[in-house]
Amino acid sequence: MTRSAVLSLCSFLVLVFGLGRAHADHGGDRAVIGDAAIKLAASADAVASTAKASADRAVRKKFAPRASEISDDLQAFARRASKDIPLEALVKDTLAIAKDAADLIELADEAEDKDERKGLRASAQLLEQGIVAMRRTVETLAARQADAKRPTAAPVRPAAMNPGAFGQLIEALKDASFDKDKVEVARQAAGANWFTSNQVAAVMGVMSFDDARVDVAVALWSHIVDPENSFVVFKTLNFDSSKDKLRKRVGK
Repeated sequence: MTRSAVLSLCSFLVLVFGLGRAHADHGGDRAVIGDAAIKLAASADAVASTAKASADRAVRKKFAPRASEISDDLQAFARRASKDIPLEALVKDTLAIAKDAADLIELADEAEDKDERKGLRASAQLLEQGIVAMRRTVETLAARQADAKRPTAAPVRPAAMNPGAFGQLIEALKDASFDKDKVEVARQAAGANWFTSNQVAAVMGVMSFDDARVDVAVALWSHIVDPENSFVVFKTLNFDSSKDKLRKRVGK
């Protein structure tokens, strides 16, 4: 493998590791993965060509064919990456190719000449690093895709005031002499409690006039646990003008 090829592969490794941290669209990700595999295939082919020209029979008969197989597998992987194949399946492909690359490093050690053995091993190690980087990239993208498909858990709603405590609140409201005092009691209760729409409607029912009902509805509105049922709150009001006033004050 020439020095320029080694430098090219090193530059490519930076590209692959960068992809693993990026947030691109899946189509763009697949294109970069495919390009990565093609570049690695070319590097593996260069390693195989060097080995085929060796005077060492073991290098020609064992190392060179394995490097060629890796090149072919990487080209096939590039074609698969361009198709709509699940990323989980591509991860399995990269695991198999990475294993072959690790075996290639061991085959390099069978070369008799020390310098050749050292050169082949270095090339095989660099090739393996590129394949492992690509594998990690595909794993990252597969995990990200799985997370995107996983349904988001519904937010946990706070618990509404239990019936016993709510009954005591109603009694406290009834004990208050005037609507303004009742509204103040309700405001204080809202400081540490949550309510269902029906409970809010019940509190409003204790009030004597619509103005006070609107005030208490506004005071408890942000503490309603089932806003989808808030229509019952509006039904408690006697006049359309009161309903309009409540809508404006709560932004409905």
